Amino acid sequence: MNKGRTRDISALLPWLGLFLFAPPVLSLFHPHVTLAGLPLLPLYLFLVWLGLILSSWRLSKHLYNPSDTGSPLPDNQPHSSPPSPDKNDKRTRDA
Repeated sequence: MNKGRTRDISALLPWLGLFLFAPPVLSLFHPHVTLAGLPLLPLYLFLVWLGLILSSWRLSKHLYNPSDTGSPLPDNQPHSSPPSPDKNDKRTRDA
């Protein structure tokens, strides 16, 4: 997965969480329905919360690069220093 796509997905993740925790979506779960003896609504809330945390953790692993220095140059190009003053330049010779 490339970094641009990962950034796009990570930008949409909070909106997905907002949608999944919205009252209209939560009202779909009847309070008296159980799954394996557990009420469905708290189970849904916990699983969505856990899914959002795990998804954000996984996306952050793709976005974080410890060798990234923020430089626009690729790693195979050396960083250049500013040019030294020219000896024939009038501005530096007269000073």
